[in-house]
Order: sequence, then C-alpha cells, then structure tokens
Amino acid sequence: EGEIWKSNGFAERKAVIARMLARFYRAFHKKPIWMLSDRLNRADDNGQALFEHLNKTKFKKAKYFFAIRKGDDYRRLKRYGKVVDRASLRYKILFLASDVIVSSHAEDFVINPFDYYWQPYKDILASKKFVFLQHGVTKDDLSSWLNRYNKNIKGIVTSSESEQRSILENGRYHYTQNELWLCGLARFD
Repeated sequence: EGEIWKSNGFAERKAVIARMLARFYRAFHKKPIWMLSDRLNRADDNGQALFEHLNKTKFKKAKYFFAIRKGDDYRRLKRYGKVVDRASLRYKILFLASDVIVSSHAEDFVINPFDYYWQPYKDILASKKFVFLQHGVTKDDLSSWLNRYNKNIKGIVTSSESEQRSILENGRYHYTQNELWLCGLARFD
C-alpha cells in the first residue's frame, strides 16, 4: 500500500483508503463475509433464492449481503436481509472485506467491482473465493469462458451427474471433482 500511495495519484490514494477501510471492517467482524448476487440490477435467480434461504433459516456461520443496484428488486430484497447498492462505496469496501463471492452469474462485474481500474486491488481480487451458482444447466461447451484459468472459480454448483461429468471430462475447464458440487439449482432445490 505504501507503493500505491507514493504514486501520488488521486485514484491510487483512494484505493489505499478503501483497502484500509476494508481491513478495519474485517477487524471487527470475525465471521466470514459472503457477497451474494444475481445480475447488476435484477434479482430473480439462484443468488436471490440462496439469500432468502440463508435469511429464512437464520444462517449464522457467515455474515452475508446481497449486492444489487438500487431499484425495485433492491427495495424488495431489503425485507429479507442486508442488501447493498452495487454503485456505492460501501459495496466496494464490503467486497474487499468479503471472503466469498457467490453469484448465479460469472461476468467480470461479479468478481471485479472496480471495472477497468483494478490494479491496486489485484492481490485482494485474486484471493476471493468465487462460487458460481449458475442460472441454468451447462449443456454446451463453455470452457473458453468458464475455465479455471480465466475465472478461477473455487466452486461450481451443478444440477445433475451428467452435467458434472461433462465439465470434468472436458479437459478445457481444468476443474477437479473438488470444485464441482452436485447440489442442484438453489431456486428449485
């Protein structure tokens, strides 16, 4: 952080402050922090289903938030639990402090909330455990997009043995049995 600060740029100094705030937040929250999501501004998928389930069962092993831009779904989800606006500084601080990122989508905005200016955060971003809930069943070869070297997914939820086998047997995904979890789609199971 000292090197980042010395660059004297406004964005770099902002990054150092964000990193410090995230560390400060972590110091007061001992439980793992999970950031759940679906799309940028819509919640109607496996991320929402898991978020509702965690709140309904009063899951206590982690502190969790649902990330979505302000709007109708943001207001609706606030009835269930803690929701954070993706466009806010609070979201970026919580993201940096989080241990696990859980989403039904695997686009770059899910694993990098800093858009094109991610360099001061690359060590933190690389350390995140990303769990891909999926929003459907993978039936086609998506290995050019979802391979381990492109996304570094720590866990992929699969919904059938044949889906899991197709990912394992396709050598281009580069995942092992340890990263593929056969437990169905959250919104159905």
